[in-house]
Amino acid sequence: MRDCNLLVGTAVLEEGIDIPKCNLVIHFNVPQVYRSYVQSKGRARAQDAYYILMIEEDRTAHFVNELAQYFEIEQVGMVTSIL
Repeated sequence: MRDCNLLVGTAVLEEGIDIPKCNLVIHFNVPQVYRSYVQSKGRARAQDAYYILMIEEDRTAHFVNELAQYFEIEQVGMVTSIL
């Protein structure tokens, strides 16, 4: 019915393989670097797509700081692309 296009894959799908519009990406491993984060998030291309990160509870505090840095990098990139 094509109501939900779900992608299940490994880090191999982060780069180099063209994936059609996907409206749900669930990332089971914490992205180790910004590039991994942005590549996997970029797979959720459909309008109103969801990108879900699942991490271990004991890593939450540390990863929240990393995620805040990723958001800052994205904001700088958006401003730069507008200019």
